[in-house]
This record gives sequence, structure tokens and C-alpha cells, in this order.
Amino acid sequence: MKYIILMVLLIPIAILAEKRWVEKHNIEYEQISDLNCLDSVDCLAFTYAAPASNETIVYKSTDRGHNWFPLYKEKVIGVGDSTYDIKCGRRLNKKYLGFGDLNSVFLHISEDGGKSFQRISFDSISALDPRAVLNYQIWDEKISALSFYGGLLITNDNWKTYELVKKTEFPDADHLMFFIDSNNLVIQNSLSQDFVKYNLIEKKWDWYSKSDDQDSTKNMYDLWFINDTLGYACGGQKFGQADAKRDLIWKTIDKGKTWKLIVNSTYPPRFGLSAIAFKDENHGIAVGEWGKYIETTDGGKTWVYVPFPAKLANTIGYEIAWAGETPIVAAWGRGIWRLDYVKGQEDEILMSDKIKIRQTNTNLYISIEDNNYEDYEIEIANIEGIQVKKEKLNSGKGIIYYPISIEDLASGTYIYRIISNSSVVKSGKFIKIE
Repeated sequence: MKYIILMVLLIPIAILAEKRWVEKHNIEYEQISDLNCLDSVDCLAFTYAAPASNETIVYKSTDRGHNWFPLYKEKVIGVGDSTYDIKCGRRLNKKYLGFGDLNSVFLHISEDGGKSFQRISFDSISALDPRAVLNYQIWDEKISALSFYGGLLITNDNWKTYELVKKTEFPDADHLMFFIDSNNLVIQNSLSQDFVKYNLIEKKWDWYSKSDDQDSTKNMYDLWFINDTLGYACGGQKFGQADAKRDLIWKTIDKGKTWKLIVNSTYPPRFGLSAIAFKDENHGIAVGEWGKYIETTDGGKTWVYVPFPAKLANTIGYEIAWAGETPIVAAWGRGIWRLDYVKGQEDEILMSDKIKIRQTNTNLYISIEDNNYEDYEIEIANIEGIQVKKEKLNSGKGIIYYPISIEDLASGTYIYRIISNSSVVKSGKFIKIE
């Protein structure tokens, strides 16, 4: 098939930085449950016990995630051991941190930066379904809270004593959790966009926010607050068969009282988004199970899907953190990776109201705004008009860039056509440079 192009839209080239995920740490079968960075020289990775060593390890990096060394090790007996499966690794500052347990309700507190931990048990909760820690949050070195299936544990003296709070009024308050201030704790109601509040002084439950959107298929899995008011959350919406999910991202400007859905899209692998983190008000990344990575650099106005390397994909348990200016990601059995920058090509090929195209050395990134979610496809031909690639394109609400690989194309000039309902809606050309 040969093409005749009547009009070409080309915006001048701008040479920017291209990014590459680079593996920095990996031990076979090791599962990293949490990443946490205070700054570029102080990052921790909390691990489940690796079967090969039967050790739970907390790793530390002091060079933006480039090198990792064991800060704390503990031999474990087996799955019943309280340190076997770390969950909710949290940090207040360089000295105070802690983590919970996936299989039972224990807490481990460190006041020396993670070199040693004190184990805290809660015998009084044995009758309240103490299967696992669901969430753990720290307000300061005295006040913190731990959520489990049967209730809530709160301390105001660094766990010398604690209050057991039953979830009688809100039994589904059990997932995401954050402090508004030293007196008020907010907990997500089930996996929804609704949140409840517990007042530590009045010892009273109440609604914190109740969304107008009560679609139970939309689940919120993680959230990140940048300051006292601005935050983002990510999740998924079930559709079709099995565990297929759309990718969802929300934004709040009132500390979670209201949430605006800013991303609702599908891109393989279709399992939603499970973790999110922002460097500042503009630059953030969300990741999803089986290898999904989406990024914004303009405060959520525009999002770009970027493929993970094959070795980093096809697993679960993805975590994301910022080592200063540098993003790092971890996944079960895949270790820790850092996003390194290399000089490369980035061209703005087309910037119309509806369709936007950007190019790097390895991909075309295409955004199609279409609230009707119409089907589109792209056809790419060489300068002689011979088709070399044809792929389906995603469309939807918002500026969301989806990658089309051009890594296998030789250097040269190429012609593209974007087609919907058998009609060409846009056409033009780009230059591939090795």
C-alpha cells in the first residue's frame, strides 16, 4: 500500500532528555513491600523475607537510589513470624520510623534510623480479627495510628500505652489513612471515594467526605499529599471480564474533602494503577500491576504512558518513590530500578486541539481527546509509501499520551496517518534518528 500525503504538519525539533529505567538492586525472589525517601541521600527499601536467605532486610541508599546496602537484618522462622512479611514501612524523619506486618497485628518501631527495631504486640485485640495490619501512619514521635480488620489502635505516647477503637459505626473503614492534624485521623471507607474521620480527643466517628460519585466499580488504592491541601490518588475501575480495570487518577485541593477524576483511561496491562508519588506540585508518577507507568510534569494536566523494560514488567507489588529529583521503582522479584536520563531526541510532531504527537528515539507518544472513546488507529509508511506499522490507538478524556514503539524502524523519514471510522483525521511525517 502506498500513500499520497497532501498536507504535512511539523513543529520544529526540541532536543530534551530521554529517560531509561536502570536496574540497581535485585536478589532472587526478594519482595520489596515499601520504598520511602526523605531526600536524595536517604532512601529506605523494606523487604519481605527472601526464601533463599530467610531474612527480612531494610536496605538504605545514600546516592539517589544508585547503590543499596543492608541497614537492618533479622532472621525469621517462617510465615508465622511477625517480621516475615513487612507492610506499611513509614518514616517521620531520619531517626523515627516503623513498619507493620501482613499476617498479624504487630508493630516494629525504630528510633535510630532503622539500625534496630523494638517489636510491639497487642494482646488485647486477639478477639477482634487480628489478621493483618491494613495501614500505619505517624503524626509525630508520640502520636501514630495502626488500622487492622477488627479495629484501630492509637497512641499519644509512642506506644507505651494505646487506645483500642472499634469500627462499629464504620466497619469498612479499613484502607487508606492519613492525619488531618494531631486530633483527627481520616480513613477510607472500603475502597471507595468516601472517607470517615475519627476525633482522637472527642473519641467520635463521623463522615469526613462523601463523594457524589457512588460507582462501586471505581476503587481508590493509593494517595499522595504534596502539602496541606493538594493531593492525588490512583486506582482502577472494573470493566469487562475477570480483573480488567481502567486507570483512574483523582486530584484534591482541599485535603481529600472532594476528589476530581482527572484520568479515566485504558492501556495495557489493564489492571489499574496501584501506587502514586509526586516530587513537587508538577511532577508525579503512578504505577500499576504487571508493569504500567504513567507520568505528569504539569500538575496533572497532561499524562504520558511510558513502557517499562521487559525485565521490570510482568509482576505485581509495584512501589514508587522520589530520591530527590530522581524517581525509583520497585516490584516483587524485580528489585529496585532508577530512572536515569540520557541525551536523546524529543520532537513535537503535532499539537492540535484534539490530537497531539510527541516523538523520542524509541516511541511516538499520541494523545487523542475524545469523550466518546471512538476507535482510532495509526498507519506508518516509509518515504516510498510502503506500510511498515499499523496499530490501534486509545482515545479518551484529557491529555493522555500513549506510546507507539518505533524502536525497530531504521533511520529515515516516515509518513503517518491517523484513521477513525475509515476516514483519515490527521496525517503528517516524522524523522527517525538512530
